[in-house]
Amino acid sequence: MLKAKIKENIQETLKGKFAELPDFAISNTPAGVKGDFSINLALQLARTLKRKPQEIAAEIIDALEKSSALGDLSVVSG
Repeated sequence: MLKAKIKENIQETLKGKFAELPDFAISNTPAGVKGDFSINLALQLARTLKRKPQEIAAEIIDALEKSSALGDLSVVSG
């Protein structure tokens, strides 16, 4: 239920930011990685936008930090 609310928040916040949002997963972060959840949205968008996932992730974080109730956000390569 919490993951569904997070996903809904992300989709609402990013609506219009990218041409179309692909389906993306929200998962628990692996042991040893900072944070509670991770999303693969930047990787999904990188395929269609032909851009680096890190650049897209930074744009996603910027948009979410400005207008969402989500807490501390960061890009983690892995």
